[in-house]
Amino acid sequence: MNLQEIREQVLQLSPDEQRSLLNTLIEALQSQTTEPKKRNLSRLKGIAQRAGNDLSDDAIAEDYTDYLTQKYS
Repeated sequence: MNLQEIREQVLQLSPDEQRSLLNTLIEALQSQTTEPKKRNLSRLKGIAQRAGNDLSDDAIAEDYTDYLTQKYS
């Protein structure tokens, strides 16, 4: 039986039978799914912190403009 035949037969099932089949498929997939590895994120601590808390949006924009000007000059 190929996938297309299975799909056609599933559509002929009652809604209760379809739900039961769905639950069976979910359980089968969950048992096969491996738990993702937990990674140590401590080395990334502070990566999202700004250089200084006193910088205004204008100062940040000016610094970025200066950076781009130097980069592309």
